[in-house]
Amino acid sequence: MLPLHYPDSCIFLELFSKEKENKKQRAQSYLYDINRKYKAIISNLCHAEIFRGLVKIIPEETERSLAFHKINDLLENLETVYPQFDDFELALELKKIYYKIEPADALHLAMAINRKATIFSTFGEKELAENEVVKKFCKERRLKIEVIS
Repeated sequence: MLPLHYPDSCIFLELFSKEKENKKQRAQSYLYDINRKYKAIISNLCHAEIFRGLVKIIPEETERSLAFHKINDLLENLETVYPQFDDFELALELKKIYYKIEPADALHLAMAINRKATIFSTFGEKELAENEVVKKFCKERRLKIEVIS
C-alpha cells in the first residue's frame, strides 16, 4: 500500500515560478510520483491558495488560463478533502501549543493528521518542519512534515 501525502499548495505554484528552475524541477518530480510512489490528497483550502497564487503570479489572462488547465489535470488524480469540525478542534489544539502558527497551516496539518496522511509535503514551511513543538505534535499523530529538497 502506498503512503498517503498531503502536499502544500506551494508545490503546485512552484510549477509556474520564474525564480528557481531547480525548485520547479523538484516540484514536477514530486507531482509526477503521485500514484506511483505515494497517494495524495488535497484540501479545498489548497485549491483556494493555488487559485489566489496563480492570479497573483500570472498576470496575463491567456497564460493564466493555461496554468489553470494544467493544475486541473494534476488535481484530477487527487482526492479533495474538506475541513470537518474535528479538523478545526485539532487546529485549535495546535494553536494552543504554538501560538505563532498561521491559521491555514494549523488547519492543513490537522486535515492531514485526521485523514491519516503520513507526510505533509512542502517547499515553504521550513519554520514548521524545524519547530520542535510542532514536530512533536505531528509525530505523536504519525505525521511528518517534509520539506522537499
